[in-house]
Amino acid sequence: MRRVQVQSRVRDVMYFSYVYYHNKGNYEENALGTFLYSRNAIAHVSDHVKAHFFKENKGIDREEIPRQLQGLLMSEEQIVERLTSFFPHVLVDVYKFLVEEGFGAH
Repeated sequence: MRRVQVQSRVRDVMYFSYVYYHNKGNYEENALGTFLYSRNAIAHVSDHVKAHFFKENKGIDREEIPRQLQGLLMSEEQIVERLTSFFPHVLVDVYKFLVEEGFGAH
C-alpha cells in the first residue's frame, strides 16, 4: 500500500494545515488517513478561513465583512481540486484499501 504523508503535503498551505493540526495524530500515513483528512478539509477549511478572518479583523466595519470574506472563501469544488493536487492517487488508494480490508466481499 502506498504511504502518504498528509502533513508534508499540507503543512505550508494556510487553512489546509489548520485542519491537519486541529486533528493531529488522527491521520495514518495511508489511504484511510488521506481520506479522513480530505473529508475533514471539505467540512472545515471554510470554518478556519472565517475564524482567521475574524481574528485578524476585529474592528472591521460590519458592512465590509461579506465583501472581504467572500474573496477568501473557497467553494467545495475548489477545495476538492486542491485536495486532488495534494493527493492525486487518493481514489485509487482508497479503493485498494477497501479491497484489501475485505469491504465489498460477498
